[in-house]
Amino acid sequence: MAAHSHYSHTSTDGKGPKERVEAQGYGDASAENIDAWPTTPQGAFDAWMHSPGHRANLLGCHSKATGIGVALGGKHRAYWTQDFGYK
Repeated sequence: MAAHSHYSHTSTDGKGPKERVEAQGYGDASAENIDAWPTTPQGAFDAWMHSPGHRANLLGCHSKATGIGVALGGKHRAYWTQDFGYK
């Protein structure tokens, strides 16, 4: 997202979170949270907790694993991604 100043769950090549996660060898993707602008982990977490859908991903019991990443730069300065999985 940062490299292309693109903020969306769908990448510039049209792939969604499940397709991207599975392309990296993880076969059980279940959900994704993204955020832009907050430049601290706490800022991204607070934004997710104040969004009903993102909060449900964080607090739901259906996912058993998570991966979190940040890329700095681009139009929004910071891009946060959290992917969830069943394993």
